[in-house]
Amino acid sequence: MRRQFENTYNAIGCYFAASGVPVIFGGESPVGASEEVTKIMTKVWMDRFMGALHFEPDPEKMLELALKYIDGARERLKLKKYEPGKFGAERVLMDMAARRELERAAKPHIGIY
Repeated sequence: MRRQFENTYNAIGCYFAASGVPVIFGGESPVGASEEVTKIMTKVWMDRFMGALHFEPDPEKMLELALKYIDGARERLKLKKYEPGKFGAERVLMDMAARRELERAAKPHIGIY
């Protein structure tokens, strides 16, 4: 049963890669023994479809690869280089008491006449 799910995930990953999305799976590659197939799924597909299928067991390398793809896409779109703290504010999660306090301080809803 597990093998069936792995095949399904790989098929979905191939669909996204062919649609132009770089896909990174955690874990060992089912085709890792073949350098030629690995090259096709990464370099050739990236050249042809702007998508690729990677298998990376190391979480740090997965993050590095994902950030490389994001930076490359930003560059192709001629967007500014990402600078932490410049593009967005950190959101603060509020508990129910804080939400009620905000509601008490807000104007009451006047509705539509």
